[in-house]
Amino acid sequence: MYRYLISGKVQGVGFRYYVQKNAQRLGIKGYVRNYGPDVELVTTIKDFFEKADEPPLHSSISKIGVSFVEEKVPDEFKIRQSVL
Repeated sequence: MYRYLISGKVQGVGFRYYVQKNAQRLGIKGYVRNYGPDVELVTTIKDFFEKADEPPLHSSISKIGVSFVEEKVPDEFKIRQSVL
């Protein structure tokens, strides 16, 4: 699984719902959640943002970190509870 850590204005602008909508459209599995001041996305594809639609109008991404994580693939894509 690929773990993205997205920084910038990504909370309070519908960013997690945007990610969920695109994940469902693309048929991928994983999850998204607020992670401190950032958003964490764990998914089965490495090029999520190249395939996704434009992000919400009021969001702005300043940095995206990507790493590989050993994690069981979920049955579907979900928005998970935030981690503070």
